[in-house]
Amino acid sequence: MNLKTVKHIRTILLVVMIIALILSKLAGVSSTLGVVFLVISMVAIVTEIVIYILYWRCPYCGKPLRRVVIKHCEYCGASLEDDL
Repeated sequence: MNLKTVKHIRTILLVVMIIALILSKLAGVSSTLGVVFLVISMVAIVTEIVIYILYWRCPYCGKPLRRVVIKHCEYCGASLEDDL
């Protein structure tokens, strides 16, 4: 999976998580619907963490990227501007 795809997936998951948290708060956390939205947000955050760990890596050396906004790999120095 390339970095552009990973970045888009992470953005979508972040938006889903925020919307689900807001809807959970509006529905009331103790209500059934509120719990459903809370579970959706938790699944989104766990999925985002797994994607970050597995796929947020330099396409050249394979080392993990530590920041979201990055222009060069910290390890090999490869330019990542075209990949993002």
